[in-house]
Amino acid sequence: MAFAVARQERYRRTKKGQLAYLRSCEKEMKKLRSTEEGRMVLRLRKIKCRWGQAVADWYEKQKPMCKICGKNVNKSPENSKDKQDQAVIDHDHCYTAKDYRNNPKLKPRGLLCHQCNVGIGNFKDSIDRLLNAILYLSRNST
Repeated sequence: MAFAVARQERYRRTKKGQLAYLRSCEKEMKKLRSTEEGRMVLRLRKIKCRWGQAVADWYEKQKPMCKICGKNVNKSPENSKDKQDQAVIDHDHCYTAKDYRNNPKLKPRGLLCHQCNVGIGNFKDSIDRLLNAILYLSRNST
């Protein structure tokens, strides 16, 4: 059995073996992308790589709803063009993704839809700016 493993490893180091391995990986990715569960697996892998295991576990437990507007969001989008319905992890910008990876007790603020996330980003996470916008709208709305 050990001989077979060693032979496979030698084959993977060759150009032909590398191409075969890449084809099998691409085939697996295509298969995963075709189902809702598979897309969720891929999304969790991506979150785990960037944010760490604690945030991936947190993401999996979240309800697929925007914390601001209450709109249903898609936690495992079919393709990256569905940005309007895609769930976005909202986090405190004084921390980096590396901080979230290194500190499992640190959790993101919540899941948001794309529009609410962009809105908060445009106000630079400033409560004062948001309050000024609320006051402006209340004074000038018809």
